Amino acid sequence: MKKILSIDKTLEKYAKYSASQLVDITHKDSSPWAKAGAGTSKYQEISDDLILKFHKYESI
Repeated sequence: MKKILSIDKTLEKYAKYSASQLVDITHKDSSPWAKAGAGTSKYQEISDDLILKFHKYESI
C-alpha cells in the first residue's frame, strides 16, 4: 500500500502542471537528467543510483 499511496501523492502534487512545466521541473541543472548530459551529444543513461540520490529526501 505504501507504493500506491506514494503514487497517489505524486499524482496529486504534479497533476496541475503542463507537460512543458514538468519538463522544466525534471530537467533542472541539478537533476539526474542534466547530470547524465541529456540534450548533448554525450548523453549517458541515467542510473537508478543517481535518481535515488536526487529524490531520496523529496517530499511528496
